[in-house]
Amino acid sequence: AIGQTLAFDKRLFTIVGRFEAPSTVMDAEVWVPLTDLQIAAKRDNLSCVVLTLDSAEFDDVDAFAKTRLDLELVAMTESDYYSKLSAFFQPIQAMVWITAILIATGGLFGGLNTMYAAFASRIREMGSLEAIGFPRYAIVLSLMQESILATAAGALLAAAIGIFVLDGITVRFSMGMFGLAIDSAVLLAGLGAGLLLGIIGALPPAWRCLRLPVTDALKAF
Repeated sequence: AIGQTLAFDKRLFTIVGRFEAPSTVMDAEVWVPLTDLQIAAKRDNLSCVVLTLDSAEFDDVDAFAKTRLDLELVAMTESDYYSKLSAFFQPIQAMVWITAILIATGGLFGGLNTMYAAFASRIREMGSLEAIGFPRYAIVLSLMQESILATAAGALLAAAIGIFVLDGITVRFSMGMFGLAIDSAVLLAGLGAGLLLGIIGALPPAWRCLRLPVTDALKAF
């Protein structure tokens, strides 16, 4: 809002105006006086100059950039610029996805192992329930409900931690920065993964425990 301040490298800038440019890249930009920004960034060089040109004028600028090699200039359209920028970020995006998948896989197997150990230690309890007349499907259903409640509680706790600790954090690198946003899609994916873990984690150990004859289950420790 107008009158509030933004911090760039511990330097405060007051918001004096607001503009709208819907459906354009400028809609996400912050315009700052060049001199003030150079002082805040401790840089005196320019990496990009944006011009509004028609196709004929662009050809002239492109020809000038190609003839003045000493200036090390490259002229390109906005679409080409963002296409190359997107190609630059693709390996980073792939690395993030691979890391996330590895972490999720490790967490999944860790959760499955925990659920398996928890249910395997209750073989005698399941045998007792079966001995007093509970059908096996009812026992499996109760175990799944218990597992889903436990994993749902863990997923909600993880979502709360993510919102209060990670949401809004910015990560900087040489080419710019990106922010971590915990939105509704991320929350739904996390909660869905937790519920899926509860279902998958309960079925194998419950099936293994209930395969035993009642007499063997009652003797288990």
